[in-house]
Amino acid sequence: MDKVKRETRWGLLAIPQYRRKEFDRLVPKLNFEMVEYELAGIESNLGAVMNSMLENLFQFDRKMLKHAFDYGFHGDFSGFSAFNVDGSRTFAPYMFTGALEALFYINKIIEVFGFDYEVESSLSIIAILNAVSARSVLDRHKLNGPPGGHLSIQEIALLARMQEVSVRNAAAPSSTTPLATQKHEDGLTIVVPEEAERWLLKRRGFQATMLPSDKQERKALLEVLDNWVLTS
Repeated sequence: MDKVKRETRWGLLAIPQYRRKEFDRLVPKLNFEMVEYELAGIESNLGAVMNSMLENLFQFDRKMLKHAFDYGFHGDFSGFSAFNVDGSRTFAPYMFTGALEALFYINKIIEVFGFDYEVESSLSIIAILNAVSARSVLDRHKLNGPPGGHLSIQEIALLARMQEVSVRNAAAPSSTTPLATQKHEDGLTIVVPEEAERWLLKRRGFQATMLPSDKQERKALLEVLDNWVLTS
């Protein structure tokens, strides 16, 4: 069972060591149907514990989970929008933060109660949170320029829908598709946002974010990403 032993932080959430290979195999093929299937099993095992813990969260449902998935993996944040009086839709920051807080809470419930109910860590929930976190770094940089954080090799692999070893090979000096990396002060290999974006745009599995053109909407998105990048 997962006793929540974490590795050195490589993104928003580290993957338990004994499940790293399983996670690496999952990343290229993960789709929302797989997310729903895993979460249904978790809900079934945790039962009343999950329901009682989530009942006070802001309108948590599968749609909210899907919106987070779409943003993290497809760069589509249109799900986090609300209708205006004229019938148009604009980005709604409270929907973005509400969805991610709910996902954080689900992950914490599993960490606290999972062992007693034979529930392991949710790889799909961790993948969504990490994908959203990594994409937030890229999008904040595009909206506001440097400084804007950095991404790890594992986060690059997640956004590219590739196995980690393939990205590490790309970071090698002899690579035919070179990815420039740096060493963080804690020894972690990192990639700055502009280099990550350049390299990712050439990968078939990556989808760039469809950023808004409206100035007010861009400002609202930047504010929520600022908070997300700086506090996550």
